[in-house]
Amino acid sequence: MVQINIKQQVMIFFISLLILFLMYAPSLWIDNAHHDVIRHFKITNTPKNCFDDPQFGWIVGFLGRPFAGLFECLVFINIHSYSDLIIWRLVVIILLALTNTILVLILKSNNIGIVKAFIISTPIFILPGALNSVFMINIPNAIS
Repeated sequence: MVQINIKQQVMIFFISLLILFLMYAPSLWIDNAHHDVIRHFKITNTPKNCFDDPQFGWIVGFLGRPFAGLFECLVFINIHSYSDLIIWRLVVIILLALTNTILVLILKSNNIGIVKAFIISTPIFILPGALNSVFMINIPNAIS
């Protein structure tokens, strides 16, 4: 089995990032907030906390997913304007590129060539569910 060194892993990550960035670039600068994202702008003049976010209460209280709730809270308390959405959408794209890299490396470790591994892995991360994760800034979905 051929080992992939750190330099090759970084190259795989940046190629993945480039591909995903090119695929999702139009959604980065959409000056629009979906109804689920509007909640970030309801509190404007006071400091926000997790309990001000109805999504946090639903995820933690109803679904029992505290880790996902913490990511939702992190996004909620750090978004103050539409331009902040762009930064967090980029974070989601970086996470998707990282998970694509991991999948490529797993496939490569199972004796699948690097090109075939990219061809198998990358389309998974450009499906509509991944696009939804980027547009909605849904970090828990991007991680899972």
